[in-house]
Amino acid sequence: MGPRDFEKNGADLMIWGEIPPPATTIYLRFISALPCEEDRPGTFNASQALALPLGFGPEFTDLLVAVILAVTMPGADGKALTRLNLLPKKIDKTLPFVRALPPDLTSSERAHIRICFGNALATAGWLHKSSDLDQTAAQIYQEALGELTRAEDPAEWAMAQKHLGSVLQVLVERSEGAEILEASINAFSAALKVLNKLEFPLEWASAQNRLGQSLYRLDRRTEDVEMTKHSLSAFQAALQVYSKTNKPEIWADVMNNFAQAAQVLGEQLRNTEVLEKAADACRQALSVRTKGKSPRGWAATQNNLGAALFLLAKQLLMGKKAAEEPLRQAADAFRKALDVYTGLNAENLARITGRNLSRVEGALDKLRGKPVPRLHWENEAAKPEAPESTADGGGQT
Repeated sequence: MGPRDFEKNGADLMIWGEIPPPATTIYLRFISALPCEEDRPGTFNASQALALPLGFGPEFTDLLVAVILAVTMPGADGKALTRLNLLPKKIDKTLPFVRALPPDLTSSERAHIRICFGNALATAGWLHKSSDLDQTAAQIYQEALGELTRAEDPAEWAMAQKHLGSVLQVLVERSEGAEILEASINAFSAALKVLNKLEFPLEWASAQNRLGQSLYRLDRRTEDVEMTKHSLSAFQAALQVYSKTNKPEIWADVMNNFAQAAQVLGEQLRNTEVLEKAADACRQALSVRTKGKSPRGWAATQNNLGAALFLLAKQLLMGKKAAEEPLRQAADAFRKALDVYTGLNAENLARITGRNLSRVEGALDKLRGKPVPRLHWENEAAKPEAPESTADGGGQT
């Protein structure tokens, strides 16, 4: 069934199934007429199957409806609103049943059910920005992993690990919990023991990108140079699959993530070549992230470009080399980002970018022999000298 078939039949979703021996269970698979937001937590793919006993009764109905709502991308505003309101209600009705599934189901069937329901929870958590739903999704994925072994069902085990890592990553962004961050790294690392570029190219690249993001965040807490290098390696691996041609938006996300990690490593090693690579990665990302199509993402990359150029200028100054041009370019990038954040009423991001701009302007004034107010240049506890990130998280977490 192709796009024209969906349109011809007015369909939002295609469902098909298979009944393997001993013919006691049907495995349902789903394809939405509109593509899902790529790489967000809870994303279903064509291989994801919901296991239901043949002739299943009404106790499974709410589970099936919850999964259908989660996997369907509605095109009309009215359908989107219905999905937004109905999905949490179906989840509430289904959760007790999924927590205590019938004992006559096999461990594999219970795992398939819990992974699909975990995806529904993660989707609802993404739609409603709910940490409670995300935490419950993480618990359900962990329960599913308790029913699986890597040896018996390696692909399903790996996908469950990836789903778990993704939802934990969202929780990290909301709480900054170090333990959760390390758990997400462990989950992605486990998934990558099975997922490989040849058999699972998109899943492998997604896990690499997300692993890189979690390693980067942990490095910001520990200042571990080796972890930064590992983060960069993960982003470079993801770029072996994502390209500007085949997945331009995700490619731009990964390039932005790479730029962030590269500027940190460049500062740690005081290496101008690495900082130049960070700036170049930002410029490449900006060839896809446009102000008109993605103003917030465009501004985040402009801020990252300004940070990379500012750090490059610092290293050039330490080596008694010309630094005015990268400082001027950094100021221009920060001004562009600040203009967008101000227009979007993103007050916190505007404050961060404004502080970054003040540091660059202070550096330019000092370089030109002008008096520099303490506010613009002196290092204060609330205003660290290094530029601050306004990262948007890269991949769609």
